[in-house]
Amino acid sequence: MIIKTGKKLIFASNILKAKFFNRRIPLAVGWAITYRCNLRCSYCKWPNVAVKELSTQEVKPVIDKLCALGLSRVHFTGGEPFIRADIVDLVNYAKNKNLIVGVNSNGTLMPDDIGKLRHLDFLSLSMEGPEEIHNRIRGNGSYSKLIKMAQAAQRVGIKLRFMATINKYNWQNIEQVLKLVADFKTKIAFQILHPLFLGSDIKHELIIKKNDLRKTIAILIEYKTNSTYRNVIANSFAGLRYLSDWPELYPLKCAFGQIAFRITPDGVMFSCAYSTFDNCSASKYSINILKKTPAQIKKSLSAFNKFNCRCNCACSSIIEANLFWNFKIRSIPDILNLLTF
Repeated sequence: MIIKTGKKLIFASNILKAKFFNRRIPLAVGWAITYRCNLRCSYCKWPNVAVKELSTQEVKPVIDKLCALGLSRVHFTGGEPFIRADIVDLVNYAKNKNLIVGVNSNGTLMPDDIGKLRHLDFLSLSMEGPEEIHNRIRGNGSYSKLIKMAQAAQRVGIKLRFMATINKYNWQNIEQVLKLVADFKTKIAFQILHPLFLGSDIKHELIIKKNDLRKTIAILIEYKTNSTYRNVIANSFAGLRYLSDWPELYPLKCAFGQIAFRITPDGVMFSCAYSTFDNCSASKYSINILKKTPAQIKKSLSAFNKFNCRCNCACSSIIEANLFWNFKIRSIPDILNLLTF
């Protein structure tokens, strides 16, 4: 299902209203509906984070409260969302609220009733590279399951896209990845492996070297000017150029905590995923949505005014949102590209 241009423009309009009137509005939330996962990817620590999960009947009133406050889009993520037996029910409940709804998945737990997700606005699947590299990072057999789920999703009309972390194993296989995604006639967004995925600030042997990253970004920019792949790479030109300076990224004033927020499995809302870490200065700013009325949530959001984060996160969706938020855009194609995230 294609996200209509009208919805994109309304969303963009609300962003601008929040920007100019300095309002804290949960227009978009990334909701880690669970930290549980059936895989143990070599760089991910989230499945080791123990937290209570809201039940189906607890999730729905949280959605209702956020809608009353202006929610436009929700991305269910994890962990692995499809490990929850109620994920189809939750997606359709959110769609019935006229929300733009996406699900981020590792693509290995295809639901038997995937056809019931045909109204999903997008299914984002993680791809680490060609089969050998993907399986090396995510486990044997994970690649074939990913491809089967992608094919099944497209058969029932679900809009599909892919996500990839740029790491030391896959950076020399960019064209192979683009060819795979091009076969599905969709897009892939690239981001850099960083502490957000690791669940901590530890260094990891998969993290790409600075010089190799710059080579990779240069390759992606070149491919994005190529007629064969320009519509395959989801990152904007501005976003790619921004990533090329990692890890010394220029800190952007963050839209997260202003118009976008992170919800943990227990229904607590933070500025972003990184702010859920105890060592983050923003971790003290949180709201238990389940226990508050919309009026109380709105009042609690004013406390976030004491906190204005400048972000140097390498997550592609955050970068694209922040580029728009800070007017760091260079062309009409970039503007249109940013609205698709």
